Amino acid sequence: MVSLHERAKDLFLAALDTPADARRAFVTEACGADTALFREVESLLKYHEETGATNIDDTTTGQPHTDGVTGLLSGVFKPGEVFAGRYRMVTLLGRGGMGDVWRADDLVLETPVALKLITSTGEAARAQIIREVRLARQITHPAVCRVFDVGEDAGVVFFSMELVNGEDLATLLRRVGRLTTERVMEIARQLCAGLAAAHAQGVLHRDLKPANILVDNHGRAIITDFGIAIEREDGPQQQLIGTPGYMAPEQLTPGATLTECTDIYALGLILYELVVGQHPFNNRLSRSAEPPLPSSRVTGVDPRLERVILQALKVDPRDRPQSAAAMVEALGDQPSGAQVVPPAERHVSLPLLAGAAALVLVLAVVAVWFFREPRGQTLSEQDTIVLADFANTTGDPVFDGALKVALAVALEQSPFLKVFPDDRMRETLRLMGRAPDTIVTRDVAREIARREQLKALLTGSIAGLGRNFVLALEAVNAETGDVMAREQVEAGSKEEVLGALQGAAARLREKLGESLASVQAFDVPLARATTSSLEALHAYSLALDNGSLNPRLEAIPHLRRALELDPQFALAMALLATVYSNTGQTALAPEYARRAYDLRDRVSERERFFIAYRYHRDATQDWSQALELSRSWTATYPREAFAFNSLGQSLLRFGQYEQALAPLRESIRLDAKFEPPYSNLAASLMALGRYDDATAVLQEASGARISSFPIRRMNYLLSFIRGDESTMARMLDGSVGVGQTNAAYGWQAHVLANRGQIAAAHEQFQLGIRMARQNGFQEVAGQLSIEDGEVHVLAGDCATGREELAAGLALTRDNYSLERSSRALLLCGQFAEAGEMLRQLRERYPSATLTTRVSIPIAEATEAL
Repeated sequence: MVSLHERAKDLFLAALDTPADARRAFVTEACGADTALFREVESLLKYHEETGATNIDDTTTGQPHTDGVTGLLSGVFKPGEVFAGRYRMVTLLGRGGMGDVWRADDLVLETPVALKLITSTGEAARAQIIREVRLARQITHPAVCRVFDVGEDAGVVFFSMELVNGEDLATLLRRVGRLTTERVMEIARQLCAGLAAAHAQGVLHRDLKPANILVDNHGRAIITDFGIAIEREDGPQQQLIGTPGYMAPEQLTPGATLTECTDIYALGLILYELVVGQHPFNNRLSRSAEPPLPSSRVTGVDPRLERVILQALKVDPRDRPQSAAAMVEALGDQPSGAQVVPPAERHVSLPLLAGAAALVLVLAVVAVWFFREPRGQTLSEQDTIVLADFANTTGDPVFDGALKVALAVALEQSPFLKVFPDDRMRETLRLMGRAPDTIVTRDVAREIARREQLKALLTGSIAGLGRNFVLALEAVNAETGDVMAREQVEAGSKEEVLGALQGAAARLREKLGESLASVQAFDVPLARATTSSLEALHAYSLALDNGSLNPRLEAIPHLRRALELDPQFALAMALLATVYSNTGQTALAPEYARRAYDLRDRVSERERFFIAYRYHRDATQDWSQALELSRSWTATYPREAFAFNSLGQSLLRFGQYEQALAPLRESIRLDAKFEPPYSNLAASLMALGRYDDATAVLQEASGARISSFPIRRMNYLLSFIRGDESTMARMLDGSVGVGQTNAAYGWQAHVLANRGQIAAAHEQFQLGIRMARQNGFQEVAGQLSIEDGEVHVLAGDCATGREELAAGLALTRDNYSLERSSRALLLCGQFAEAGEMLRQLRERYPSATLTTRVSIPIAEATEAL
């Protein structure tokens, strides 16, 4: 049962967010016949008016107080004072029912932030703020204010968020009265997009109001203050929470179930107020009557907008638009001229240089290019861009490939932008009848973008200017050819090129629609995110020549060369760990994964996720950590196919096959050419016994022209289950050729063993072992030998089995080999030898989830038989 004090506190804080002259009406209507509640709230309001205090969490007396934290937050900070050892306070931005908001400089992120300090510091308040940050961090969208950090210092709960230069809608309405229909429709579309992003994460806001929506200096609307947000799974609300004037009818009834339609109702109220300049119900709580038509109060209201508003304000949630996307659809096409764009920036001409004719010619070309002012256009979070190859006219081959890779790393730090994958680009070139290694010029990039129905392409160039270098970036609308944004920068030396490119890319991101706070938060210098050595970056780019996210054996010498040139190149280490893992080299994969993880602070946040995942997957094999990391990764980069595949793979490792399906399907939706989610999805469906669905997934992969080793393995297993010998043979033939690890020989060997043909299985195992050793895959050879030994033990031939186990362990002693060998030896009664292996497993792999939770317990159970 919610106490009287808690109810009074909630209503008091809500009243503070209403205009002073409307507070008494709010309280009277909200309290109804509850005179005790009315007196309590009236007392709090009176005390607030006399003292300015808002901290009412003294639950021993039920009375407000102003000592301690409240005094701290009343303005004692001075410019330059550092709070919590991290935030240099600048100025007080505002004060509301929950606390103060300061402009501060984050000394860790090196960026200005809005710092919210909470005056109410009871346990309930702490939980609420932690909840706010947890929920808000799940949502990455330009129309949602990004939250960076949360903490507590000297009893003060605080959190930092994106600093938006602008004003809230409440302030804007007080200043201008009301907005035009066209402007309201612009804002409506932006807010719907932000709400859709929140709802897609299962998050409801519950307190949408003009004061919680900011409009920045570029006209971009941003939803903030998820302070009382909930997840849909939280169930019915147990008390009256929110700002009364903007509550939906169902919010006024404790115990009611809230849905996306609750936020839709509040949005309808806001849009009504923006159009008319007045609340539809004059800030009353009553919601039983239909609101007056906006067109009856003001002229020039777009009928589409009016219909959307009135539908959103229906009393029954079932009669409202059922999603934010449905509201946008009902608004119809974007009106002409209604797009919100940053004001066009004026470029300053380069100074005229006297001297050689070559320099004059370069300047003339640059001037013509630079003064052709781009039309203001932005990208949305749904858009993908194609990167053209850098045009290098310097004559220095080190820039070939290296700058394109560096630019991709700079852009992909952003949760806002998505770069069209290079392997997809090569595949598109093949479909266009061009060679996969075709140089992707501006025209070719535009053709790719139009064929793939992508909005924009990005071109880059580098040219010599005396001893200096001029870099130019240009974003182009693929359909019209119009320039959307451009940047030019000059580097004084070869060593300064990466830094100059970093700055140009950051400015271009902002011009294309990303918020300044987001750019600053996700902008690790390229020399740190990659390498300061252009030569090392060039070698790294050669490893990516085939454009694959899972590079093959051919990448190894290039990555090794990159690490020779820069031993601290963390990204090259992580990619090398990936190659070794993909090719069964189980000793080298964890070694390089650990080395990359030790250097993870040198890379961008996006690459840090990738490196940490490889570490948990290959080095520690701690799938609990991998699962937690993947959830955070998908929340931060909701358009990252690799992140969703990692989440699905982690769930798959825990046997949560049903839960793995959604993220794996999302990974495929985000990048239909990315192979791993297809094989993981097929494996999950097969584990669930859904063989027809698994077949459909593998056929989908085939339709996407994907024929990788894991896909063929899944096809082989599915064909074995169905008795399809011809497909089994075809999959095997495609997996044992030149350049393969030869692990596929074990497929046929296991099938033969399953049929009781132990001698034939042994011959097949031995053939695979010889081929693997011949090709340099010692660990694969060792694993095949151990599998051969295991088959012999299960067939009752412990003598031959132990010989094969010993031969395999001489080649590899990873946990896979030790686990299988220990079980086989236990079946042969070799308890001492098996016990030593189990001891090594516990010592060497203390965090390996499957080893500690599955394999060792099974071995112990085998010993107990």
